[in-house]
Amino acid sequence: MNDTLIISDTIQIPSSLMELSFARASGPGGQNVNKVETKVTLRCSITAIEPLIGEATAVRLRKRAGRMLHEDDILVITSQKSRSQLANIKNVRSILRGLIEEAMKEVKKRVPTKKSASAKSADSAKKKHHSTKKKERRWRLGESPDEDGLE
Repeated sequence: MNDTLIISDTIQIPSSLMELSFARASGPGGQNVNKVETKVTLRCSITAIEPLIGEATAVRLRKRAGRMLHEDDILVITSQKSRSQLANIKNVRSILRGLIEEAMKEVKKRVPTKKSASAKSADSAKKKHHSTKKKERRWRLGESPDEDGLE
């Protein structure tokens, strides 16, 4: 597969920056597993694609990659889900595309907010009501409402 991976209108990763390798997959599959190299491994250097995706996106991609990021800034994605080599190639390419698309989204920082005065007074009134309700229960059980329950 010698075609460019299209991420967006402006970002396209040429196949020359992605290295595909093939191996025999493990797991079920009968004779197919023993004969055909269906496991696909895609290697892509984040340093090489950084000029295409941008520095900020590359930083977020490194954070998102997790265990797929190996030494020398190489992203290694493996697929052996399908019995078909072509399906596994499509799978690793879609995983790479998904990772880059997620990394392109800037994470908005949460702006901490304070409670309004009316919300604080409403909370206070609710707590007061709850406290009064509990004191009334004690009174019905034979305790005086002034006791704290400590002896």
